[in-house]
Amino acid sequence: MFYFFKREGATVTCEMRPSARGTGFDIILMQPGQPVVIEHFTTSDAVHKRWQQLQERFKGEGWWGPAGTHD
Repeated sequence: MFYFFKREGATVTCEMRPSARGTGFDIILMQPGQPVVIEHFTTSDAVHKRWQQLQERFKGEGWWGPAGTHD
């Protein structure tokens, strides 16, 4: 699932997916002017908690979203 945050013409993309490692989950963050970051989590609870932290962070920084691929 892809989620997007927007601010002043810039976009942050967050992808949550089953890990390419075969177990667990990954969050892939693509932020303007930053290298791509991949965070790995072993449980669905852990990836969900991190997703909530990221949403709060981006909203606190003035980003609009999240808008998903189905929004």
